[in-house]
Amino acid sequence: MERLIPALEALFNDHRADDGALFDGLCQSLIGLGLPLWRDVMQFPMLHPLYLGHTLYWWRDQGVSIMPRPHGFEESAEFLESPYKASLDRDGPLRVHLMDLDDPGLPLLRELKAKGGTDFINALIPAHGMITPGVSWTSDAPGGFTENDIALLTSLTSFLGPPFALRAERRTVRIMLETYLGAGPGKEVLGGAVQHGDTRKIEAVILQTDLRGFNAKSLAWPPSDLLAALDAYFEAVVDAVHYRGGDVLKFIGDGVLAVFPVDVEVTAPTAARNAMVAIQRAFADLDESNRKLRARWGGEPLTMAASLDIGSVVYGNIGGRSCLDFTVIGPAVNRGSRILDHAKNVGRPVVVSAAINDLLGDGLQPLGTHQLDGLNEATALFANQDKS
Repeated sequence: MERLIPALEALFNDHRADDGALFDGLCQSLIGLGLPLWRDVMQFPMLHPLYLGHTLYWWRDQGVSIMPRPHGFEESAEFLESPYKASLDRDGPLRVHLMDLDDPGLPLLRELKAKGGTDFINALIPAHGMITPGVSWTSDAPGGFTENDIALLTSLTSFLGPPFALRAERRTVRIMLETYLGAGPGKEVLGGAVQHGDTRKIEAVILQTDLRGFNAKSLAWPPSDLLAALDAYFEAVVDAVHYRGGDVLKFIGDGVLAVFPVDVEVTAPTAARNAMVAIQRAFADLDESNRKLRARWGGEPLTMAASLDIGSVVYGNIGGRSCLDFTVIGPAVNRGSRILDHAKNVGRPVVVSAAINDLLGDGLQPLGTHQLDGLNEATALFANQDKS
């Protein structure tokens, strides 16, 4: 252990390294000390609306990969029949000589043996929380681990909790910010844009969506059906926006505000095309969700309207001193909101500004020039002819 301490100190004190880099460095350090490591795995919990935790995988010839584990994974056969679960049940380490393996209840160990594994250790990492972290070490050396190897790995386990818990917490913070604010705003906040008035001007395509006739549905539908329908609609829009590189900034009732920033890597025409493709995908996904909801409880389908505009907007923290919102404001946002109202009034699925039509250049249908509420100048509008 004394030979490992200098390497561990350097690794654990490198606060720029995430948990994947830390795990890779740890495994490489152990290899450097002569331990016959072949495959190592670490399980850590995380706070996330979709995921229970994440698993770090390390293979000697592949390095590190990270797999998120969804809520409900703890009820899956993969978890219930895992060596990690066996360690949790016995509240202690598990050592298996794979060459002597005859336990039919641990399919992962049979798989490792078939691939050339010879020895396996699973240990629990001391840590506070609802789920105990774990780590496993696998060897493919002919004789497996020596007693000195076992002693080193066993003593090492008690040191792994704090450095990996810290990085797991950082991962959780980053993911939670991305979940609640969006990928771009989450990155901004994590990078230090946390003060009131931390804003900057950006050029962006503004996408706004809303549901038609939702107020009537909200009065007529049971709350459980209403929430299921709303979740399906929001999921369709959010997934489509993220798929094309945009950020969803907020939900306003049944409305969605999203941006596709223009920068040195994404030109204005590209941002406009990405936004239009996102709208088309959202409509398609919402159609599929409507079919599932009708089959489930026979409700009326949700119908959506969308608008697109582009312009310079203020992007950042806006609000009171103790309650901030990361959003965008500017004429393009206001104009896009009025365009969305027009789309709902005339029954068009998607209506865009003249600026967006010029960027797309794909022959959208002219709707003429309209004096929209709250705007000083008449606005030329264009629409796609269908929603697909």
